Amino acid sequence: MIRVKNTSKSFGKVLAVDAVTFEIKEPGVSAIMGPSGCGKTTLLRLFAGLEVPDEGEIYFGEDLVSSKKGCLAPHLRNMGFVFQVPALWPHMTVAENILFSLSGVSTEEKKERLQLLLEKLDLAGLERRFPDEISGGQARRVALARSVIAKPKCLLMDEPLTNVDMDLKKRLLDFIKNEVAASTPYLIYVTHDIEEAKSISQNILFMDSGKIR
Repeated sequence: MIRVKNTSKSFGKVLAVDAVTFEIKEPGVSAIMGPSGCGKTTLLRLFAGLEVPDEGEIYFGEDLVSSKKGCLAPHLRNMGFVFQVPALWPHMTVAENILFSLSGVSTEEKKERLQLLLEKLDLAGLERRFPDEISGGQARRVALARSVIAKPKCLLMDEPLTNVDMDLKKRLLDFIKNEVAASTPYLIYVTHDIEEAKSISQNILFMDSGKIR
């Protein structure tokens, strides 16, 4: 279970997240939607431990992971994060970027997981290329593969399909629904597109002006 209790975050005079309280009680996919600038990205960054709340608490199960007194480090949260931009390491190949978050498994299993994702995301043959040698759509698929290869307990996706053409968007949505959701207990998907939100989940939370409505 994920619980957010009276959580707020400001940047200067801007109140990005305003006393948000909600629970995700059951595993599955939850969508958070709302207009640009409503606080969705900040809320995800609070989940991930990339921001410290000014007030309130965030729990994963019974564990307090975020409060104004301190946060559990992001790498200890067993989470994956897909940002609005691919954010690939420029000095690493496609394969190295995808494998970056995967540890604690054998070399053989690393190869198996990598090959499976390369095939499912139409990236086979690109594994030795660098980010500046692939297209924007391919970079998004690399970022998606990197986020799921370690099979995190919770996966956060922040408008991962922005500026993706309709054909690729449909294929990636199908991949997320059929593959990612099947192996990730909790998936929180942020979007400003109502059709995208409905496609990915029946559990939709609406955010506006820093509040969950």
